[in-house]
Amino acid sequence: MLVWILLGTVLWGLYVILGDSREVRWRTPPGWVPEEPLLSAFVHERSAFRTQSVWQNGGIVVGSEEEEVELGRSGVDLEDRIRESLEQWNHSFVVPERSEGASINGPELRLSLRDRVLQVVNQYHGRVHPSLSRTNWSKDSGALWRRMKDEVAIVVKTGKEVAPTRMKKLSQWLHVSDVPNLMFISDHGDENLGLVDLREVTREIFRDLSSSKYRLDSDGVPHDVLLGGWRGDKDKNLPGFLALYYRFPSAKFYIMVDDDTYVFLENLAHILSRRWRYAFSKPEWGGNAYRIACLPWSRKGTTSGVANPIFAHGGSGIVLNHRAMQSLSPLVPSCLQKYVICWAGDMMLSACLLENGLPFSLRIPEMVGDPPSRQLFSSKYHTLWTSELKIATLHKLSEQELEWVSQYDQLRGPGHIDFASLRKHLLQSGLQKSEPERKFNMEGDILKR
Repeated sequence: MLVWILLGTVLWGLYVILGDSREVRWRTPPGWVPEEPLLSAFVHERSAFRTQSVWQNGGIVVGSEEEEVELGRSGVDLEDRIRESLEQWNHSFVVPERSEGASINGPELRLSLRDRVLQVVNQYHGRVHPSLSRTNWSKDSGALWRRMKDEVAIVVKTGKEVAPTRMKKLSQWLHVSDVPNLMFISDHGDENLGLVDLREVTREIFRDLSSSKYRLDSDGVPHDVLLGGWRGDKDKNLPGFLALYYRFPSAKFYIMVDDDTYVFLENLAHILSRRWRYAFSKPEWGGNAYRIACLPWSRKGTTSGVANPIFAHGGSGIVLNHRAMQSLSPLVPSCLQKYVICWAGDMMLSACLLENGLPFSLRIPEMVGDPPSRQLFSSKYHTLWTSELKIATLHKLSEQELEWVSQYDQLRGPGHIDFASLRKHLLQSGLQKSEPERKFNMEGDILKR
């Protein structure tokens, strides 16, 4: 007993000597002034725990190079206090890098990943193709969507090769209802079209990784990431959702769709309303349920006799509530590396969520992965297309299908489009059967309905 008392006394003495609180100062980069909230930095000098956080209120103003940032005093409970504060204000934190050989007064504060990604997003976001101008959008939205629209964020995924034509087609459903929280992402940025450059976003994400087992290209993006076209499409989902979350941090739901997908916003609002109250308390995510079919899982839907995990089909729409998005955001950098060999971005995203304890929980058959010209003539989908379920999305529509669907949506009005009525309209309009088009062998990965 006496030995333990003596040992405790010695340890306490060492803590008092080595852990003596002292005030330190860090200098900001030359001419750097934050655009919004005040920046406060804390240093736990004896434990290598260093962090910076963005505060909405309070803290210390960061100014030009002549001004300094006064740091709080280190303490045994500093890390816990910082984490509690970050949770309270719902902001992320990063560990600033210290330049080699720099003294305590030498290193510069650097922006967090969130702020750097926002700089990229704000460079492009807000500029849109003339056909997508909100001044042209209908004000006669459905009643439920009008109440929910400010708390739903939607990101549309496109690519350099197809963006100019696809962006015009998007106006077919965007003109029906107002979408205030909207973002467009691509493998190449375009200020004229308002396309956020995901190569730049991904570069900022990988800057925060201490090491990478993947070779970096000259622009700082890992080799084989965001190559453009179909190959680059797989790497848009994870950074795309992160950019959407940082741009609209208080949304209740985050949704990603492809640029050839038609969205029935009032119907979608009804689906989201069922889970509205859980948005901030219970992580939920989903969409149209498929079986993962990329490494390490077999493309046939089963691996070693066991059914592959479920993923949310990306083209027809992936839905994450706020709590799920909050859980996903810190996982994005590591998941971009871990699942880089997976050929599909929706599978990468789903695998990231699943393997980090976030199960697929929102099965939404109203989000349709194939166009009516394929499904209406298949017995597999007969039950769905003769039901009164309200359609949420339609993926891979041809120009003719898009025109018929858009006309019927405007004719019936928001909230009145179900599978059976749309099926009747399309067949009467002259819809013809089209053959399935598969770039990869995906047998068995579509769930039976």
